[in-house]
Amino acid sequence: MSISVKDRKILWTRAGNQCAFPGCRQELVEKVQDVGPDIVVGEEAHIVSRSRKGPRGCEPIPQEGVDSYTNIILLCPTHHNIVDSAPDIYTKQYMIDIKSAHEHRVRFNQPSDGYLLEVAATVPRAIGQAVNCWQIGGSIVVIYSYGSPPVRLDNDHWRAAGVRIGQLHATEDVHWLFDSSEAEPDIEYWPSDSKFHVVQETFLYDEKRLAPFVKHEFDLTRVPALSQVELLLDADPSLVVKIPDIVKEIRSINRGDYGDRLDVLLFQMWRAGLSDPVRVCEEFQRFKGAWWYSGAISEEVTSMSKELALVQRARPPI
Repeated sequence: MSISVKDRKILWTRAGNQCAFPGCRQELVEKVQDVGPDIVVGEEAHIVSRSRKGPRGCEPIPQEGVDSYTNIILLCPTHHNIVDSAPDIYTKQYMIDIKSAHEHRVRFNQPSDGYLLEVAATVPRAIGQAVNCWQIGGSIVVIYSYGSPPVRLDNDHWRAAGVRIGQLHATEDVHWLFDSSEAEPDIEYWPSDSKFHVVQETFLYDEKRLAPFVKHEFDLTRVPALSQVELLLDADPSLVVKIPDIVKEIRSINRGDYGDRLDVLLFQMWRAGLSDPVRVCEEFQRFKGAWWYSGAISEEVTSMSKELALVQRARPPI
């Protein structure tokens, strides 16, 4: 059985007459000369081979069938040979990812696969230039960045580090940048779903380990219109560092209950975007009365400012 006429039309249309391999823009229907006939050089390659002995043949075949659009990718002869010669490198998931990324690029008329890498590197900077903050429920997410080149991860994911993000909890709109916020999340582009994912970590006090804390995603298609970007915030409220939590840590330390609490406290403050106790005081006093963390009250902020002076004596700033 071969690919159906319907699936073949879908495959070639969505591929835009180009090889789907990253970085290859070879047209798959060419003319040898301007007056000559069209020559088809594109090859319809199976993601999972029909034979179990073939490339990726041991992987599960899609429910739609081995010759369905889902299991076929359009490649030039060179890259067809490359992916089938090294199935351990070019796995089923890798093939699905590059097909998805390529079709996404074609659909939205982007110039090349290099665009994906360019966006992965520049979108944090662009967001910082275009949008100051988003309010999601009772949370404010402030993002800005100086950007950095992307780094390739497994399964063709791309990560751009060096991004700054401040995550605040408030009851009122906030229209300023929290300049000291620096939690250094990672921005990853996942071709499989054509979305960027922003992941941040926090310190789990009881388990003494880092864990994902803030993770939101946004579509590549939304990036050119940054004023329209929506971030989806999915954070466990129990993991959010609040002023009362920090004050509680400070009071425990000042009562002589050190242990590893001081390290945890300083880590929490750093994750909250505050590099040292003095900076904490300055920021809290600056915005006192203008914004509040969830559950925070003026007395707690005042108490924190006083007790931070004692923390200063116990250990130098970070």
